[in-house]
Amino acid sequence: AQTGSTLYANFNLNPGISLCISFTESDCYLPEPTITDVFSLPATILNFNYGQAINRVTYAKFNISAESHEFTWAYSQNTFSCSNASGETTKTKTLVNVSATVNVVPAVTIYAATCSGGQIVSSIVQRTFTVYPAPYFYVVMTIEEWPPSTFDAIYQQYLTTALYEHVPKASLVLIGHTFTNETISYNYSNSSGISVNISVMAGSNFDIVSARDSISSNQASIVSSFERLAGTGNLSISLELSTIMSKLSETKISQTCTTHYDCLSGSFCAKKKSSTSTEYQCQPCTSCVIGSRDSYDNVCPQDKCPGYGGYPACVNAATILSPLPQTCSDHRDFSVWEYFSPSQGNPQVIPPFTPKVRELTPYNRLVGAVMVTQKRLKQSTCLDNIMDGDVKSFTSSAGSGISCPMLNEYDSEPFGYDPTFMSFSSIYDGKLRPETFYGYGERYNSTDPSGNVVYGFPKGFYPQKYNQNALDTNMDGMLSNAELKAGGDKSFFMKPSQYIDPSSENFFNLYFDERLTQKQALKMITFAKDGKFIDSQTKEVTVKIITYNAVKNIFMYSDFTFNWESGGNIPWNYKINTISIDRILYPTNTQIVLMIIILIFLSVNCLIELRDLFLHVKRFALNEYLADPFNWIDLFHFFFMWGSVFSWLMYRNSAHNFHLKANYPILFYGPEYSNSSSSRRSEEASRRSAATVATPFQVPISISNFAMARMFRTNNEAEVNFLQLTNAMRDITSWMEIYSFFSGVSVVLFVFRMLKSLDFQERMGMVTRTIARAASDLWHFVLLFVIVFLGYAIVGVLLFGHQYEVTLSL
Repeated sequence: AQTGSTLYANFNLNPGISLCISFTESDCYLPEPTITDVFSLPATILNFNYGQAINRVTYAKFNISAESHEFTWAYSQNTFSCSNASGETTKTKTLVNVSATVNVVPAVTIYAATCSGGQIVSSIVQRTFTVYPAPYFYVVMTIEEWPPSTFDAIYQQYLTTALYEHVPKASLVLIGHTFTNETISYNYSNSSGISVNISVMAGSNFDIVSARDSISSNQASIVSSFERLAGTGNLSISLELSTIMSKLSETKISQTCTTHYDCLSGSFCAKKKSSTSTEYQCQPCTSCVIGSRDSYDNVCPQDKCPGYGGYPACVNAATILSPLPQTCSDHRDFSVWEYFSPSQGNPQVIPPFTPKVRELTPYNRLVGAVMVTQKRLKQSTCLDNIMDGDVKSFTSSAGSGISCPMLNEYDSEPFGYDPTFMSFSSIYDGKLRPETFYGYGERYNSTDPSGNVVYGFPKGFYPQKYNQNALDTNMDGMLSNAELKAGGDKSFFMKPSQYIDPSSENFFNLYFDERLTQKQALKMITFAKDGKFIDSQTKEVTVKIITYNAVKNIFMYSDFTFNWESGGNIPWNYKINTISIDRILYPTNTQIVLMIIILIFLSVNCLIELRDLFLHVKRFALNEYLADPFNWIDLFHFFFMWGSVFSWLMYRNSAHNFHLKANYPILFYGPEYSNSSSSRRSEEASRRSAATVATPFQVPISISNFAMARMFRTNNEAEVNFLQLTNAMRDITSWMEIYSFFSGVSVVLFVFRMLKSLDFQERMGMVTRTIARAASDLWHFVLLFVIVFLGYAIVGVLLFGHQYEVTLSL
């Protein structure tokens, strides 16, 4: 039967047994489906043979020709046998397309055979002959000063023979099916050479790897054999081998393999964990670190796993230390006195750490740290908000790839990664181990096929309420085996209540304190970027900066906010406020006198207005009082004036809560201040750390140095002190804005009251009398203006509400 240009055939071999040959899987029944290449090339069935006995050869012989005269497909051929149920090791080989074009040649004969899942031939009712691309590579031989026209078929045969002589099991390999020549010109000698490409393919990954390894290790012998066969000598010949191209990579993770090319993309053939086992298994490329330890051939394959491996195996220190005395001391006491004497005390060799003054702009010094805060939303399914069935089906097809944020439900679970342990990151450090900095519960984990828990990358970012120092009981910056064991698999450690800031306990804070160098700050920015600090759950990111200008004696509180909207926009806004603590807490005598005078006059005005209101009530003329608009102005003015007084008192009270410390060592790792009276560890831990000398193979980690991993770990006490400072600055600026609002409105209302007070004068009261007589007309104008304005607003919603979120509603 033939459909278009695709051919397939069914044959009845014996009663109940049939043979199907096709280029598409849909034409034939596959007992165990195998993905194959589909070719739309004309084919001719020549003959077939069905082996009825166990291990008899089952094959089909047919021709495939090219669709045009420009190219054809190259194939290899071999004989085959199937393994039986008793477990013989003979395996099926199925050869075909080398995926390379060659010159036009007559139709090619293919022998193809397969057995299903190790079954014996007689147990298979229907047989499908599947076509696999054959694995191959190219040998490139370059000969200098060789006329290209003279490298004819005879020399090609010499090269083919030389290669066959150095290939194990030459009958399983096809060499020279494709042969191409390329002329090479040399400008310096005005001569030419030739570059010859010859293909090598085999019936299995194991055979092609064996052939390539043999050719690679016998290049000199191959060149000598070619020179001997060609009758030439002293030629300048070089050989290069391409990487192996194979599509026979179907072995999954933890399944048995014989070469790297048996494994799926992103995996390699690894040594099994058991030292007594001779089998190899496919494992992810991330598991290939030390080639001699992890890879079956002692090398991490760069064509399968680029960038992995290359690390040396561990060295046994006993061999290095064996020549040394058994009682070698690791401490030597000595003293050097040249310009001092013991009576003067120890000289100061290294000066204490003095932080560099960090100025964002001239004279504006950074206080504490630059703080970056993220608010994250919990995720839920989007399907509940979708009514249309087709749209809901389309959305659900993405699985967990699409989720919707749950508004106003913040997520406080640790997230992200520590890129110090991820090889793709520029701050990756292969010498560090995750268990030195993180507990088992602080790392992502999974379960292997055997049911064992496998711990992966550490989580990078934690909420403010999370205690990152919980496991490090001696606060020395590293986790010992005992500390790891004590922590177990617990994944969340709450800070003591005195170190939790209620306003930001569920948010994620990153600090860049003033001790950082530029290089270290850039590394921490890379940490946040490569560690996926911003992801699909990000709702808001705020950058807060506090500076102090000693020249003007004022603080500046800056707040930059970026919002992730559900429509995809990221609008941003900022607030910059200046604060003078001394001006608030320590007013001058003149200011105090003026404030007292204002309070006296305000109180007198309120009493007069209350007397006027009482008289109107006494004469039963309250309606007359309320009908006068200027009386309403008086009442509003008193309200805003007393609001100004109250907000100023709160403004001053918030300034009393302002407390500034000499320094804020927020980050756990970093140089200690020379005047620091607090320590992050006990005296016993300090003595034990000082008595520890790092070996050449141990990374020196110390809390007095900058961070090497877990860069955003914080000192709980310094962090909460800085958050209290930030909250105080926020409260001061908030009350300052409220006080400014009440004061501004009070001044405007005071101007209106002035107009009322000037009504007694004939010419100066003209304004108020004009407004009073035009009040009726003005009221109707305002009403008409509101109606017209509302109509235009409705039109705007109808025209642009579906395009712009700001016009979605009135």
